[in-house]
Amino acid sequence: MNRIPRPHRVLALLAAWHLLLAIAAWLAPHPPSFQHRSFPDAPPSRIRWFGAQGEPAWPHVCSITSDANQFGQYLEDCSQRSPLRLWHTRPDGHLALVGVKAPADLFLVGTD
Repeated sequence: MNRIPRPHRVLALLAAWHLLLAIAAWLAPHPPSFQHRSFPDAPPSRIRWFGAQGEPAWPHVCSITSDANQFGQYLEDCSQRSPLRLWHTRPDGHLALVGVKAPADLFLVGTD
């Protein structure tokens, strides 16, 4: 009889949801009003754990550029790597859990 009663499960789920909403601004690498007009419909950034020769490296993202031949297609340029920074200060002055130093961008879920 170690089952959690149903009302307690629902309350636990609601509490977890509210906690996620409370810390959402801290998890986001960009301010809520920030728009990436030069990267419409860009895919999520690919976080890389290895360098160009396959050696382990600090997690980083490669810069992306738009493909001149196809709209909405992007190419990665790994000659310009940007390491992930923990406890990153965003452009609006707030602290974020993770980010990259400008001019690089980190798209956790892509752009719209």
